[in-house]
Amino acid sequence: MRGMARADNGVIAIVLGLLAAVVLFVPFVAVSYRRRGGLTPGRSATWLAALIYAFAIVAYTLLPVPDGPYRCVGYWLDPLDGFREISDPQYRGFSTFANPAVQQLALNVLLFVPFGVLLRALTGRGVPSALLFGFFASLTIETTQRTGVWGLFPCAYRLFDTGDLLTNTTGAVLGSALSWVLFRHRRPDGHRLPAAAHVSLSRRLLGITCDLLLAIGIASVAAGVLNAYRLLVLDQTRAEVVGLAGRTGDLALLLAIAITGAATVLGGATLGERAVLLTTDARWRPAMLWRAVRYGLGLGGVLAILVVDAVPDWTLGVVVAVTGFGILVTREHRGFALLLSGLSLRPRGAG
Repeated sequence: MRGMARADNGVIAIVLGLLAAVVLFVPFVAVSYRRRGGLTPGRSATWLAALIYAFAIVAYTLLPVPDGPYRCVGYWLDPLDGFREISDPQYRGFSTFANPAVQQLALNVLLFVPFGVLLRALTGRGVPSALLFGFFASLTIETTQRTGVWGLFPCAYRLFDTGDLLTNTTGAVLGSALSWVLFRHRRPDGHRLPAAAHVSLSRRLLGITCDLLLAIGIASVAAGVLNAYRLLVLDQTRAEVVGLAGRTGDLALLLAIAITGAATVLGGATLGERAVLLTTDARWRPAMLWRAVRYGLGLGGVLAILVVDAVPDWTLGVVVAVTGFGILVTREHRGFALLLSGLSLRPRGAG
């Protein structure tokens, strides 16, 4: 049962980590381009691992939470109690690695080994920082357990164990020491990638991905606010709110169109393009008119198809296919929307 619970916690951590990665994707891209001049697959994967690891720590140390009456637990102030438990008579006859006390100590050490590895990989900080931050991270976890998740529960349902402070910190230090072999030649965090004079396909697609995620995010938040307004202010029933889901979705998409469209027309580039430091130049005047044309032929048109019921379902697939083909074959991967509106695409700062 305990093994199944740990597996469940791992699944929870992965799912929540991936969801958080989607939510934080656009800010991550924007910050990476401004601090380092771009993204690298290795660094992006490392940040994703750190995000999943953070949720794993929470899941393994706080879940499952009580769903009914439970017995309050106390605390252990002697950090060596866990080591003395190895020789407890109840474990006599167990081999060293089969001893539950040994396994518990080893798991507490291993739990924080990734902490030291990720700390060095992402910040370049070594053993002293792993010792300091590992200790305070462990202390935060133990304090959260001791306070019943900071007062959310009437008393502690997990044991405050000073031995965990020792083993967790040891794990962080070991992880940092072991990772030195892997990351000793790593470039400093402030190192910038070489500036690109041309728009690469990957950068263009990254900007489009940011645009789509932002549009979905704006529409999702708007739909949530509208549903909450109907439930809490208009006092509608859940059945009524569900019945209006289609209309709510359309209104939310219209708001997304208005916001992303205004940003494109007024700012000269879409929000996703600005995230990856791309901008446009207008060949024809007035520039704002042709930016509006570009938006209508691109992202705005795609979102509008989802709103207009009269448009056949297959239309969206055709538009996406044509758009993708245009991005592949046009110069600087402008796509047909930019091409037909007379807008050129270039990295910001390049001229």
